[in-house]
Amino acid sequence: MTVWPDKRDGAFSGSAITRTDGLGIRVFFTEKITDRIPEQDIQLTATSAYLFSAGAAEVLLPRRPDGEDLPFDFRDPYVFRGPDGVWKMLLGSQSAQDGVVLSSEKEDNTAAGGWTYVGKLYTETRCETSALECRCLPPVNGDHRDPTTRWALIYGLMNGEDKDTGRRDLTMVFWISSPTADGLPGPSGSRVSNLCGH
Repeated sequence: MTVWPDKRDGAFSGSAITRTDGLGIRVFFTEKITDRIPEQDIQLTATSAYLFSAGAAEVLLPRRPDGEDLPFDFRDPYVFRGPDGVWKMLLGSQSAQDGVVLSSEKEDNTAAGGWTYVGKLYTETRCETSALECRCLPPVNGDHRDPTTRWALIYGLMNGEDKDTGRRDLTMVFWISSPTADGLPGPSGSRVSNLCGH
C-alpha cells in the first residue's frame, strides 16, 4: 500500500483497524533499515480511505523502550481494543535468551500517536527462540469489553525448533483471561499447543 522510492530493506507485518476519524483503515507496520543507527526497526502508521493505496506513512514509535535491554528486533505492531476500551499495541522482541511480547497503550480514539509503553506482557521461557513475531491477542468467546471473555495469545517462535519433530518457526497459542490492572488480559492461563517438549 505504501511505496518507498529509496529501496529500503522492507516492511514487516503489522495490523489494521477501522478508522474512527474518517473513512477506511489505519495500518500499522514495521519498517526495517539494516544500517540505520540507532534503530533498525521502527513502527509506522498510515491511513487508507478506499483500501487501494495509503497516504504517507508517519513514524509512530521511533525506538525500542528504554531500560529493557532489547536487541534490534522490535517488530510487528498488533493494535486492538483492550477490555478497558483503550487501544493496545503488542510488539515482538527478545530479552536475554527469551522471546518477549511488549505492550503499549493509547487513550486517544484515533490510535495515531502518543503511545505509552506499559511493559512486558509475556516472556516465552519454555521454547528456545529469538523474537516472538506476528503475535496477536483476539477475544475468542465474547465481546472484548466483557470481563469474562477469554483471549488467545498467538505468536510465532522465530528461529525456534521443536526438538522432537525438527519443525521450525512454530506458532504457539496460549489461553489467557482475567484483565490485569493495565486493562490487558493477564498472562496466567494454559497453553493450548504442547510443543518444545513442555
